Amino acid sequence: MSFNQTSFKKADIIIQSAALIITGAICFFDMELAMMVFFLGIGGWQLLSMAVHLTQRWNQDSKARKVYQYLLLAIVCIFLISLLSAEMMIWVLYILLYMTPVLALYYLMVCYLEIFRGK
Repeated sequence: MSFNQTSFKKADIIIQSAALIITGAICFFDMELAMMVFFLGIGGWQLLSMAVHLTQRWNQDSKARKVYQYLLLAIVCIFLISLLSAEMMIWVLYILLYMTPVLALYYLMVCYLEIFRGK
C-alpha cells in the first residue's frame, strides 16, 4: 500500500515548520538542547522524508529536490573521506554546523513548492 502523496507532503511541511518553531523557542532557554533537537530531530525527519520520496518515487523530476539529494550525497562522501584525518573531520563538522540550517530551510522550501505550487 502506498502513501497518499498530498497528505504526506502536508504533514511533512507541518512537522518541519513546527520543529523549527520549537527549536527556535528552545534556543531562548538552552542552546545546546536546541542544537541537538535541530540536528537530530529536524535533520532526522528530513532524511526520513527524503527516503520516503525516493522509495515512493515522488517528484523525481524536481530540479530542486535533485539538488538537495546530490548535496546530501556529496556531504556523506566528504564526511566519510574526512574520517581519515581528525583535523579534516573537525573542519568538515565545523562547516556542517553552519551549512545544515541552510540545507534544512532549503528542504522545507522544496517541500512547500512541491505541494503548494506543484513544481
